[in-house]
Amino acid sequence: SGANAQKATILTPLDNENWVTQGTGKAPNVKTIYFQFYAPQTVRYVKFELLRSTGSLYVSEAYIYNNAQ
Repeated sequence: SGANAQKATILTPLDNENWVTQGTGKAPNVKTIYFQFYAPQTVRYVKFELLRSTGSLYVSEAYIYNNAQ
């Protein structure tokens, strides 16, 4: 059976080869981890690194949206 991620890191590419960590969220025993950028990002790709200590890990959805006002 699947399990929740214990920690998630979000990264964006600096130059399409080197990735920069934008933040890490720790979330034991929750199904949703939220990230918010503190400065606007102009990127084509976003990478998520998920950590689970044991067992399987399933990702069902990832949403990225602009919340600019």
